[in-house]
Amino acid sequence: MNWYTLSATGIRKKLFFLFLALILVPFLIYTTIVVGQVSAQMEILGFHTADLVLGQTASYLESRTDLVKRALDLISLNPVVRELSTVDPAVYGLDPGLWIRDAGILHAVKDNAAQNNPDIRTFVLYMVGGLGASLSREESPQFLPLDEQSSTLWYQALDPAENLPRWFPPGTDFDHARPEDLYVVRRIASDQDLALTVGYIRADLKVRGFEEILDKAEFSPSTAAFLVDAQGSLVALSRQARQLGDPTLTELSSAPQSPWVQIQSGGTSYRIGRQAVDSTGWTLVTAIPNHDIGAFGDQVRNLLLAVLAVMLPLMVPLSLWAANSSTRRLELLLSGVRRVGEGGFDVELPENGNDEFGELTRNFNFMVARIRDLVQDQYRLGAEVKNLELRALQAQINPHFLYNTLDLINGLALGAGQTRIAETTLALSKFYRLTLSGGAETLALSKEFTHAETYVKIQNLRFEEAVTLVVNLEPRWGSYPVLKMILQPLVENAILHGILEKPEGKGTIFLRGQTVMVGTQPWLGLEVEDDGVGIDDATLANLLSGERLTNGTEGHGYGVFNIDRRLRLRYGDPSGLVFESTPGQGTLVRILIPGGES
Repeated sequence: MNWYTLSATGIRKKLFFLFLALILVPFLIYTTIVVGQVSAQMEILGFHTADLVLGQTASYLESRTDLVKRALDLISLNPVVRELSTVDPAVYGLDPGLWIRDAGILHAVKDNAAQNNPDIRTFVLYMVGGLGASLSREESPQFLPLDEQSSTLWYQALDPAENLPRWFPPGTDFDHARPEDLYVVRRIASDQDLALTVGYIRADLKVRGFEEILDKAEFSPSTAAFLVDAQGSLVALSRQARQLGDPTLTELSSAPQSPWVQIQSGGTSYRIGRQAVDSTGWTLVTAIPNHDIGAFGDQVRNLLLAVLAVMLPLMVPLSLWAANSSTRRLELLLSGVRRVGEGGFDVELPENGNDEFGELTRNFNFMVARIRDLVQDQYRLGAEVKNLELRALQAQINPHFLYNTLDLINGLALGAGQTRIAETTLALSKFYRLTLSGGAETLALSKEFTHAETYVKIQNLRFEEAVTLVVNLEPRWGSYPVLKMILQPLVENAILHGILEKPEGKGTIFLRGQTVMVGTQPWLGLEVEDDGVGIDDATLANLLSGERLTNGTEGHGYGVFNIDRRLRLRYGDPSGLVFESTPGQGTLVRILIPGGES
C-alpha cells in the first residue's frame, strides 16, 4: 500500500492503521528490550548453574579420591606391612611356607583397606626386601622388587621425601597394569626412620567410576567434562568429551586461567570452566558450547515472537489487553530472574495461566527449585568432606607416648617393683579408656581433665614426681561436651618441651576451665600454663604451621597443629590455639569454646 492509496482511504481505516501502529511499535520496542534483558539474565543464570554443577562435581571427586587415599594410608602406615617390606628375602628360600603365610597376611591387609571402595581394582606392593625381592615379577604380580623400578618414568617422577599420594594417568608405565586404569602411589616409610623408604603401595583404580561422575557433570547435551593432571595428560572423560577427540580436548584444556573463558576449537566456540580437585593435582574442565548457553535466551525470544504472531490478527482492544497482560507477567518473571541472579533462590512465581507464559513460569519455578536443591547438596557434600577431614586429623595422634609408657612398665618389671608396676598399669589402662571413649568424638570436660591428670600421673611415675599439676575446673563446665584429646597433648608438650628442659627438670602445670565472657555470651575458656623454659619467637611464629619443629628433641609441632585444626573445624576460627610464651619463664596456651548456657 503506497501513500496515495492510504491518503484516499476513509478516516476509519486511517485511524485503524494509526492506532494499530501506535500499539504495535511501542510493543515491539518494549519486547525487544525485555528479550535482551531476559536473555542476559538467563545467560548469567546459566553460568551460575554451571558453576554449581562444576563445584559439586569437584567436591564429589574429592570425596571419592579421599576414600582411596585413606585406603593407601591404612596400608602404608600398617606396622606389619612396614616390617614385611624389609624382611631378608633369603628366609623364604629356606621355608616356602613362610612366604605363603606372609603373602596371606599382606593380602588380608589389602583386602581390608579396599572394603567399601568400588574405585579400587587392586593393590601392588613395591618392596626393598621381603616378598617382592624373593620372587620375579612374573611369579608374583602384586609383590614387586623396588630396585627394578629405577628406570621407569613413574618412579623417576616421585619425590623420595614426599609422603602424600601421587596420582598417575592411564597409560603410565607400570608393571602388570591395565592401560585404561588410573593409578595412585604412596610411599611406605620405615618404622625406625621416617626418612627411609622401604617400599611403595600402588592402587589401580577403575577409570569408569570417575567417568560416570563426569557424565553427570554435563551441563547440557553438548557439554564435555574431563580431568587433566598437572602435566596436561588426560585422566578421565565424559561421554561427550570422548567424542571430541584428544587434540580438541588438549586445546580446550590449555585455555587461559579465567572464569568461563571463551575459546574457538574445531569450528565451535566454547566457554571453559575449571575447578581444581584437591590433593590430586587434577583439574576438572567443563567445555560448554556457546549455543547451549544462548539457548535459554532463544527460548524466551521465540516464545515472545509466537505471542506477537498470535496478537497481530486480533482487534485493537484485544491486542491492547493481551499486551498489558503479557507485559505484567513478563515483568514478574524478569523480577524473579533478577532475584535469582542476585542469589535469591527462594523465588516462586505464581503460576497463572496455561499459555506460553504460564509454561515459562512453571519451567522457571522448576529450574529455581532444582538450583536450590543443587546448592543444598553442595553444602551437604562440603559438610561431609569437613567431617572426613576432622576424622582423618583425629587419626594422626602420635603413638610415641604408648611406646614410652610400655618401656616404663618393662623397666619397672625388671626392677621387681610390683606396687609401682600395678599403679602404672592401672593408670595406663585408665588413660587409654578415656582416649578411645567408645569411638566418640566428644567427651565431658571433667573426663578430659581426668585424662590429662592421668597422663601427668604416669609421667610422674616415669620422671620421679617431676611435675606438679594444679587443676581448677568450674563445676558448671564439668559435664560440658568438648572435642577429646585437646588438653593431654598440650600437657605433654608442657612437660617434654618445657619443664623437663629446665636444669632442675621439675616444674608446675596449671590446668584451668572457667567462664569467659565474649560480648554478652559466656564461653568456655581453657588454659594450660607451665613454668618451663618457654618458646623462642621463631619457634612460636611457626608453631601452628603444621610443620614438625625440633629443638634437639622429638618434633612436636604437628600435634599442636592437629589440635588447632580440629578446634577450628569444629567450633570456628575463634576457637583455635593462642600461645603466649616468655623464654626462661614459661608458656600459656588458651582455648575458647562457644558454650552458651551450660
